[in-house]
Parts: sequence; structure tokens; C-alpha cells
Amino acid sequence: MPVSSSGLKNPADFVLRLREWGAANWLRNVIVGSVLLALLMGTGVAWLLLASLAVKADLITVQLALNALDEHDLERAETLAKRLRTGPALTTAEAGGPLFILGSIKAAHADSQWSAERERSDYLIAARYLEEARALGFPPGREDAALFLLGRSLLSGNELEAGIGVLEEALQQKNSHAAEIHALLCDAHLAAPAPRLPEAQRHNDALLSMELPSEQRVDALLTRAQILIGQQQFADAHQTLDSVSSQEAGQSRREMLEGWLLLEQARVKLQTGAAGDPADAGTAAADLSQAEAKFIAAQSLDRLATNVTRLSMYLYADAAAVKGDANLAIERFAATRKVHPETAEGIAAALREADLLRQQKDYDAALGGYRRALKALHDPKAYQNPWLPLDALRSRFIEAHAALVAESQFASALAAVDDFMPLFDEERQVSLRAETLEAWGKFLRINAATAPEPGEQLREARLRLREAGVGFKQLARLRFATSRYVDDLWRSAECFYQGQSYSHAAETLNEYLNNEPHRRNAQALLRLGQCYLALGRLNEAIAAFEECIEFQPYDAAIYQARIDCARAYSTLLDLKNAEQLLLENIMGGTLTPQSPEWRTSQFELGHLLHEAGRYVDAVKRLEEAVERYPDDRQARLARYRIAESYRQAAAAPLEALSAANTVSEREHLQDTVDNYLGNALRHYGDVQREIAAHGENSEEDRAMRRNCYMLQGSVLFDLGRFKEAVEAYSNVATLYQNEPFVLETLVQIAHCWNRLNDNVKARGQIEQAKLFLDRLPADADFVGSTNLTRQEWILLLDEMSRWWRQASS
Repeated sequence: MPVSSSGLKNPADFVLRLREWGAANWLRNVIVGSVLLALLMGTGVAWLLLASLAVKADLITVQLALNALDEHDLERAETLAKRLRTGPALTTAEAGGPLFILGSIKAAHADSQWSAERERSDYLIAARYLEEARALGFPPGREDAALFLLGRSLLSGNELEAGIGVLEEALQQKNSHAAEIHALLCDAHLAAPAPRLPEAQRHNDALLSMELPSEQRVDALLTRAQILIGQQQFADAHQTLDSVSSQEAGQSRREMLEGWLLLEQARVKLQTGAAGDPADAGTAAADLSQAEAKFIAAQSLDRLATNVTRLSMYLYADAAAVKGDANLAIERFAATRKVHPETAEGIAAALREADLLRQQKDYDAALGGYRRALKALHDPKAYQNPWLPLDALRSRFIEAHAALVAESQFASALAAVDDFMPLFDEERQVSLRAETLEAWGKFLRINAATAPEPGEQLREARLRLREAGVGFKQLARLRFATSRYVDDLWRSAECFYQGQSYSHAAETLNEYLNNEPHRRNAQALLRLGQCYLALGRLNEAIAAFEECIEFQPYDAAIYQARIDCARAYSTLLDLKNAEQLLLENIMGGTLTPQSPEWRTSQFELGHLLHEAGRYVDAVKRLEEAVERYPDDRQARLARYRIAESYRQAAAAPLEALSAANTVSEREHLQDTVDNYLGNALRHYGDVQREIAAHGENSEEDRAMRRNCYMLQGSVLFDLGRFKEAVEAYSNVATLYQNEPFVLETLVQIAHCWNRLNDNVKARGQIEQAKLFLDRLPADADFVGSTNLTRQEWILLLDEMSRWWRQASS
């Protein structure tokens, strides 16, 4: 009976059916028995194998793994060490053994790496294993080797100070690797960010005091010469190099060091010559020529192109720079960085090349050079360069950035900040960027007056300052927990204000005042009020100004606060309070006429009196201000306001003249009118000539000059000098041919001809005005410069044309 899979509900059913199947005949019974026997034997064999493996695991010892390490069977040693770590617990004395083995194997792997980055990474892993092994205890008898290997791994992993500390400790313990340790420590002190030459010399002296193989002694002597060159002990360096026989090993390095010695001697001689000893300067050229020959010889002797070749190429380029041949130095530095792009010498050469290009004002090429130098800097933490330590590299880039800003190369300086990102943390990057934008904005704003398109330059200046404000605000967030937080807020607010982003400036100033209630409090309140004033939030502006004045009575900021608060009151038509604030500055006794706030208050009071309709008082105040400060930038507007005040002052007697009843009264009023209008005409002419002489530097100047022409015509009209008025109005029509307000001058000319009883010419002017109106573009701004729309002008001119046609007939 066949066994159906559908009938197997559980193992018991399967066994029952199997028995039934086997019981059918003897052959099936034999088959079932054989299968069960095979399963039983297989299980037994498996258990025996597992037991054997367990017994073998118990037989693995730390000593067995150490033996494999000693035999350089690294794969077997690694396997055993890992099994020891996961196997039964080791004794306290053995706990560090597997980690020591794994660290030793990782260090051996690091020695065979082709990539410097991989080598450093493997040494760091080795150091971590060895540090943990040290904490647990190195294997007995291996302490010297383990401590030496730990120090070497730390140094090779660029953990300089930690490695030096371990190796110094090893020396104190009379380590058997003393010679190797002194050599490593000497090199480590030379490779420090600021080379520690006395420390390097101490270890070099200790090494030379030992019995050394010939090749190692030569290497130590050459290192001694290098240290002496660095300390400018040139005579001792010469003596040391002379002690190395020309038949001994290391000749390429000796040639390079002899060239280096000559180069440094020449550098010092040139500096001495510049200070007044021409003899030294004269021999420097010979030293430089010999040095260059030595560098070329060193490269030819270094057949394997080791670090001797790299350094010789770098110093060969440096010799050209010392000679003052910038183009040759650029060429040689470029060759060095091209042949050895990611080496210490290649990076230093790329930076020197970029510096020289910048000094030649080739800013684009210099920026490319800085980018090349940084491209080779993959990880600042892993960076190690005896010719250009990391701190020196940062300083050089900061100097390059400062030089670009000083040369007004702001776009390049800003691009450089973005390129410098690998070198600096976020705080430094944001700070450099904000400072660059601030300098750029201030430069554009200062130079806008002489720019071909001042308006465009001012717009860009404000944009850069607003960007700087954002940068300083971001910097403040990064330094929130430091004392510099409020200073960053202040700079942010100032940049926003100068960039005319008043809402952002006000927001930042409020944050500043909430966090800094004392320092710059008066200035902050003043600036906050100025922001609100610019935004048209007059009541808030007045509140800020009055808080500044009331609570900071001894701060110099209150004088400007009074001026700006007076402007806010004036805008609200509260002229009494405005006048009182300005008089406090003028009459308070704490300011003198030499102070800028006293001067501005005088001008502002004159303008305020003009706005109040007190024209005679305004003339008196403004004429006093102009007389005191004739060259002040406020004087031009003051002269214009004087003219306006005289013209406005004539309005009342001019109106009274027509109603005068007696001859004497009319004569008196006429004299008053003639006096006021004559003075107005004179001042309009003065302003007009001043603007013509100095140029229209602003939109205000252009508007002022146009108004002077218009108002001269108006004054001449009121004086009854109609032909002269026609001439004045005609000047306006000639100078501003495409402006809608010319329509008003043409109409005024028609009125003049009408007063001269020449209605034909009057009507001709109206017809000319109609033709002028037709020529104006469809999008001409009528409302902004006249009181009528285009359609209203059409209707007015048609009506005037009909009126004078009838009058002429």
C-alpha cells in the first residue's frame, strides 16, 4: 500500500504507516531497518566530529597565535586571534594577547598599502587594537615591541602628539627599540605643525651617540644638517655635511641639503643687504646659482624619484622666488605640483604659485591655483606637511582672502571663501562670507557717486549689504552661546539698515535689545527708531527715539535721536514738538556749532520753519546755516529752500497789493514783493549755476535744477517781466523735451504772451503743446510729474485753444 503525502497528519502517523508498509513483506522490512541504522550511525558520527572540534578549540592558545605571528603566518595568526576572542574566556594575563596580535597584523598590512589614505587608516585601526590591548595588558615579554608598535602606529596615523607621548614613555622604560624610537621622534618633531627643532635635535643627538650601521648614521647626520639649516646654524650645517663622505650612501639627499643650505644663506644675505650691507647682497646671487645646480644634481642622483626629488624641485622653484624672478618661480612651482600633485611639496608649490599669480594681479589664475591646492587636501585631519603645516596653510588662505578684499576683488574673494570650505569649520566660513559681502557693499556704496551709473551701483551695494546682514544673522545663531552673539546681531542689523532692509534691521535690533540691555543701548534705540521712521511706523519710531533720549541722557546718540524724532513729528504735522527737539540741540549748550548734529539741527530747523509757513524765520535760519557751512552737502538744498521761502513769502503781500486802498500802501507792498521775489530769483539762479558747475549727482539734484528753471519763470511772471519769463520757461522746454511736465511750461508761456497782449502767439503755444502731447509715449508718467492725466490735458488744451481762437478773432 503506497504512502500518501496527504495522509501525513503528524510524525506518529508517519511511523505507523511506515511499520504497516514494512510489515507487508520481508524485503520492505530490511529496507526500513537499513535506513534507520544509517540514520543512527550518521548521528553518532556527527556528535563525534563536533566533540573533536570542541576539543581542538580548547587546544588553541595565545602562545599558538603568537608563534604564528612570529613566523609571519599572518592569516593563521589572525584566524587564531579572532577565535580566541570569541572562544572561552581568557585569563587576565592573556586578555590583551588577541588584540595585540590583531594590532600587529593591521600594522603589517598598513606597511604594504599603496594608498597613503589606506595606509593611514590601517595604522589607526592598528593603534586602536594596541591601545585596547595595553589597557588589558600586553602579552608577557612583548611590552617593548608592543609599546614601540603603538607609538609608530599613532605617528603613522597622523596622531602626532599621542604617538610622541607613547614613544617618550617607551624611552623612559629603557625600551629595546631606543634607536628606532629616537629616529621616529626626531622625524615627528620635524613634522609638527610648528617644527620643534630643539626637540628634534635632542633626539638626533641621542641617536648619533649610539652605535649605528653606516647607512643609518649617514641618514642621521643628514637629518642633523637639516635641523641646523632650519635653525640658521649654517657653519655647523656645513661641518656636518662635510663629515659625510662622497662615497657613502645618501648622496642625492646630501646634494639637496647642500643646495638648501646655500639657498637659506642667500635668503639671509639678501635680507641683510636690504638692511644696508650690499656686500652680502652681492654674494647672494652666487649662492643661489650654486644652490640651483645642487638641486638639479640631487634630482639626477635620486634615480628612484623619492622625496629627495620632490623637495629638490620645490626648493629649485623657491630659489627663483628668492631671486625675485616671479615668472620663473611660477613656472617651476607649476612643474612641481604637476609632477607631484598630492604630495606635501606639490601642495606647497601649488599655493606658492597661486600667491605669486595673485601678486601679479592675475586673480582668475590665482583662484584656480588656490583651488588646486585645496583639491589635494582631502581630509584636514589627515593632513601633514612639514613645508606647509595646517595652521600655516589656514593662515596663508586667510592672507590670500584678505589681499583679494584689499584689492577690491570681492567676487574672487567670495569664490575663495566657498573653495576654502575644507579648511575651516562652518562658523569661520560664514564669518568670512559675511565680512566679504559687508566690505563689498560698503565699497560699492562709497564709490557710487563717481560711478557711470550710480543708481545701479547703489542697488547692488544694498543687495550685498543685505546678504551680509543674513550672513551675520546666521553667524549669530552659530555663536548663540558665546559672548560674540550680540556683536554678530549688531553687525547684522547695521548691514540690513545700510542695505535698506529696514524690517529685517528692526527685527534684529529688537533681538539685540532683548539680549544686550546695556552695551550700545542708545545706538540700538536710535537705529531702531530710524528703521521705523523709514518704514513709516511713526509712532513706534517716536517711542524708540524718546526712550533713547530719556533713558540715555549722557550718550552722544541722543543728539541724532532728537533730529530724527523731529522728522517723525514733522511728518505727523506736530511741528511744535519737532521745533522743540531741534532747539534743544541748538540751544542746549552741550553741542557746539562745530559738531555735525548742531549743524544738521540748524538746517533741519530751517526746513521745518519753511514747512510751517514761517518763511521769514526759515530764511533767517537757513541763511545763517549756509553762511556757516557753505560747502556742506546740505547747503544746496538749503539755498533752494531759501529761494522757495522768499517766493512763498511774497504771496501774501502780492495778494494784498490788489486790495490796497492807498498809493503809499501799494508802494510799500510792491517794494516788499519786489524784494522777496528779487531775492528768490537770485537764489534760484545760484542753485541752478551750482548744479550746472558740479553736475547732477542725484535724482534730487535733477529735480531741483528743473524746478529752478520753472520757478524762475514763475517769479519773473509775478514781477511782470513776461518776456524774461518766456525765456526761462523756454529753457525748460528745451532741456526736458520728453517729460510731461513741459506741458505746464508751454501753458505758462501762453499766459505770458497773453499778458503781453499777443494772443496769436499764446494760441501758437497751445497748439505746440498739443503737438508735444501727441508725441509723448503712451506709457508716459503724467500723474507723477503733473497734476493732470493725459485725457485731462487733452481736454484742457482743446478748451484753451478754443478760448484763444475766439480772443484772437
